Amino acid sequence: MENKGIQSRGEIQHSFFKVKTHSIADILAAGGATFFAVKMGKDWENLAARLKDFQQEAFLTDEDAKSALESLKNNA
Repeated sequence: MENKGIQSRGEIQHSFFKVKTHSIADILAAGGATFFAVKMGKDWENLAARLKDFQQEAFLTDEDAKSALESLKNNA
């Protein structure tokens, strides 16, 4: 399978960073999720370092996570 260049479908603006979106077809064309991530320059070591740089407020508390899961359960 030939790997084509990965093109962004657009960007979603968040308050603290931009997230580029890609279609499932783009990910599969790149060789799957792991290969796609590597091709985009992402790896586990980089992820761990980036997570350490986030402010504590960026993460859900146990109470927030429980509330979110309960809300999803009730609205599914």
